[in-house]
Amino acid sequence: PSLMSPGRRSGVDDEQPMLDSAKDGANLSALDSSEGGSAESVKPSDVDAFWLQRVLNKHYNDADISQEKAERVLNILKTTSDDRECETKLVLLLGYDLFNVIKLVRQNKQLILYCTLHARAETEKERHEIEEEMRHACRIRDPGWTVGRHKQD
Repeated sequence: PSLMSPGRRSGVDDEQPMLDSAKDGANLSALDSSEGGSAESVKPSDVDAFWLQRVLNKHYNDADISQEKAERVLNILKTTSDDRECETKLVLLLGYDLFNVIKLVRQNKQLILYCTLHARAETEKERHEIEEEMRHACRIRDPGWTVGRHKQD
């Protein structure tokens, strides 16, 4: 499967590699905050394979519609490089009524995109490829935010 193709996971595994929240958030959020303005806080540890769907489910009464919209939002995040184009496509998809969601998603674009893709990765190889893409996107040569496993207490 392609690095950017959204895979489906049947369940969430406690041993699944996750982003180390403090360092990851600082680096991914720094990339996103360079887009201007202050966004509502999104923590990498909160964004899993279904985070977007849960956010949209608060605004739609139908889980199927939320799922379809979440997939389309993710595709917009993957395919747009210009902030204006991204925001325009999100407004056309979700409408002005969800402008706060659009703002949140746009201002945390990289964080949401890569954390979602990482959570959806089905193999270690896919996760590694996504981690490499994150490093490249964030222009980090020697990242201190490498992906690690959550420790069970």
